[in-house]
Amino acid sequence: MKSIIKYTLLTALRDWLFLGVFLLVMLATTLSAFLGGTAIAEQGMMSAAYIGGITRIIIIIGLTLFVCFHVRRSFENKEVELILTRPISRTKFIISYFVGFMVLTLITIVPIVLMLYILSLAGLITLNLKGLLIWGVSFYLEASVALALAFFAAVVLSSAVFSVLFCFAFYFLSRIFGFFLISINNPHSVAKGSKLSGVMEQILNTIGIVIPRFDMLTKSEWLIYGINDAKQISLFISAVLLYIPFILLMALFDFSKKQF
Repeated sequence: MKSIIKYTLLTALRDWLFLGVFLLVMLATTLSAFLGGTAIAEQGMMSAAYIGGITRIIIIIGLTLFVCFHVRRSFENKEVELILTRPISRTKFIISYFVGFMVLTLITIVPIVLMLYILSLAGLITLNLKGLLIWGVSFYLEASVALALAFFAAVVLSSAVFSVLFCFAFYFLSRIFGFFLISINNPHSVAKGSKLSGVMEQILNTIGIVIPRFDMLTKSEWLIYGINDAKQISLFISAVLLYIPFILLMALFDFSKKQF
C-alpha cells in the first residue's frame, strides 16, 4: 500500500499538479482580493467569500483531471498489470490507490486553509475561525467524494476525456440540484400541474435519491458567519460519507471483472 501511495504522490509531482494548483490559487487569491476591495463595505468578507468559492472550483477541477488521466495512463502503459503481478489483491489495489488520492487531497487542501487563516491574521480578510475549520473539513470530504467518482469513472470508462466530462457533469448537477428542488416545490410555477412538469418532477426526485447534495457543503458563507445548524450539516456530511464506500464498491466490482 505504501508503495502505491508513494507512486501516486510522485506522479502528482511529475505532472506538476502541486505547482499548477499553487499558481492558480495565488492568482485566484489576488483576483479575489481585488474584487473584494471594490465592494462599498465589508471588503474583507467579500474577499474571503471569493477566495473560498474560486479555490474550491480550482481544487476539484485540478484533482479530477489528475485522477482521470493518471488512472487511464496507468492502464494504457500496463502499469496496472505490473502492479498486479505482485502479491496484491485487487481489493487492496483499489483501496491503496484511493488512500493515495485522499492523502493527495489532504496535502492540497490543508495549505489553503492555513493560507486563509494567515490572511485573516494579517487583516486582509475577515473570517469566522470555527466556520473556517468546518469549511475545511467539509471541503476535504467533498473533494474525497469527487475523487472517488473520478477514480470509478477512470476505471470503468476507457477514455480519460469522457471520464472527466462525466465527473464534471455529475459534480455540476450536484452543486445546482438545490435549485431544481426549489423549482419543483414552487407553487406559483407556470408549468405546475402539466404532464411534462409531473414527469420532470418524478425524474428529479429519483435523481435526488442517489445524488450527493454538494450544494449543502463547503459554503463560502461559513467562512464569514460560521455554522447556524450543525445538525443539518452533520446529516449531509454523513450522507456524503456513504457515497465513498458505495462508489469504491462499484469500481471494485468492475475492476474484478477485467482481464489482463
